[in-house]
Amino acid sequence: MTIFQGDQIMIALTLTDDQGNPITGDDAEEVVITLGSITRKTSDDNPVYYDGELEAWMVPIYQTETSALPAGMARMQARVKFDDGAIGSATVATVFVLPAQNTEVL
Repeated sequence: MTIFQGDQIMIALTLTDDQGNPITGDDAEEVVITLGSITRKTSDDNPVYYDGELEAWMVPIYQTETSALPAGMARMQARVKFDDGAIGSATVATVFVLPAQNTEVL
């Protein structure tokens, strides 16, 4: 995945367990997604949420946040607290942050 500093995006993620089964909103008590210094979780005001129609976790990332990311490679990680209390983490993507010539907040 590639983004520019200053992008505002909605990232759609498919998360799977160790057996390759999809993790849905019914499976998880809490989901935390981290991209560089940006953290989103299901309990935030603008939360990570599961979209059953798309079968993906939706992660809102705002323009001011991507503007603050350094150019280069950033890892996106997920941490899931399952309904049974188990907690698992994984790197889900490598994101390339490209420098923007204009980082004015629109």
